[in-house]
Amino acid sequence: MRNVIIGADGGGTKTNLVALDAATGRKVATAATGSINVYFAGMEEAVANMKAALAALELQEDDRILALAIGDPAMDDSSPE
Repeated sequence: MRNVIIGADGGGTKTNLVALDAATGRKVATAATGSINVYFAGMEEAVANMKAALAALELQEDDRILALAIGDPAMDDSSPE
């Protein structure tokens, strides 16, 4: 089992994720998807894009996600939906 920390950089056009092994700091996976910014994509598409990006990391079944940090300018305000 591996403990994993995931960072997400959500922009207006794309979102990039990186997963790190918490014990070593080594990168174990990366993924990219569409926007998770609700002002650009809408809530339904933003959530679908985030789920797709997490799945695209293809983490091992026994990996344990310790933290998920998301940077997204839309998170500063209330959602429009």
